[in-house]
Amino acid sequence: MAASTDLRAFAADARTERTIRQGLEGRASVKVQRGKLREVLQVLASAPPSKLVLVDLDGASEPESAFTQLQAVCSFGTAFVAVGSISTSSFARQLLRDGFSDYLTKPLSVADVRNICAALLDEQPGRDYAGNVVGFAGSGGSGVAALAAALARESQTKGLNCVLLSFDPIFPQAFGLEPAGDVSEMLLRIADGKSSGFEPFEDLTDGGTGKVALVTYPHSDSLPVVPSVDTAQSLIGQLANRASIVLLCGIPDPELLAALMNKCDARVVLYEPTLLSINVAVRCLVLLDTDNPPILVQSNRRGPRHSLSSAQIRYALGDREPAVTLPYDRHLHSQIASIDARPSASRKYRKALTQAVDAIFERIR
Repeated sequence: MAASTDLRAFAADARTERTIRQGLEGRASVKVQRGKLREVLQVLASAPPSKLVLVDLDGASEPESAFTQLQAVCSFGTAFVAVGSISTSSFARQLLRDGFSDYLTKPLSVADVRNICAALLDEQPGRDYAGNVVGFAGSGGSGVAALAAALARESQTKGLNCVLLSFDPIFPQAFGLEPAGDVSEMLLRIADGKSSGFEPFEDLTDGGTGKVALVTYPHSDSLPVVPSVDTAQSLIGQLANRASIVLLCGIPDPELLAALMNKCDARVVLYEPTLLSINVAVRCLVLLDTDNPPILVQSNRRGPRHSLSSAQIRYALGDREPAVTLPYDRHLHSQIASIDARPSASRKYRKALTQAVDAIFERIR
């Protein structure tokens, strides 16, 4: 009797097959072959069980019934990932509702294949907290507050409770929120082996609109003492057990920045196309490990005459390309970063801001 496999993958075209094979290099117990849904069903009906099946839906006469057909010929507990050329969100949502673990749109990348296999086949390291943590880094004025505020607003829309955590006592003024927690007091409690004492969402019921809470240092004429890495990480962990998402901003110390950002579920580095801002971004990239590459966002907050050329930016960033570019908008409202106010900016800017938010949620979904 043939032995079971961890993964079976079926591609409807040569390019997809080649990408899948490259993405599975180094993995044992996998089988990759060409075939559309009709051939896939015939093979799986007599094949030994697999933990994961990657199936290409291009060419299927009834892709909406694919999951039901696959379930009928596979053993209970098999996970299915669909691949296809239809890129509409409604089609993807329907496949996920049907029972597919994920839907990957073509053209596939090697990273797509590797990431989905790691998520569904590999044993993930244990987590110390239930929520997700997103870390932001960038020079002053690079748009960190605007993007963090946009992410917090979207979290509310999704019904998620969100904590904005800043280690910079000046930075949070942009958000237009009264602090719900004092970082100084929380760190002292944690250093004494106690809980942070932060419970802003305990009386909220599930469902509906989420809430946003700001946690920061009280305003002072002197800068606060930089906390130890262990104490700061403990604070983040406790906050992420009380909220669906923690947005980490304003980390002033390079050592603390590297230690905390490298433990985030998603890291975002923003930069303006200026020499000073690019230098800050490059230092951030050097500090961050390469296993979980950050999302790069170029924020054109100054007029074009102040900007470096595209070639200069690409050279400085080591040929890295930004995931999203926020366009220059001379009418950009000063309250762009407010949690309560939608950005009073051009449609082009708001569309790019939405793309950046979607890219971050894609990392932490």
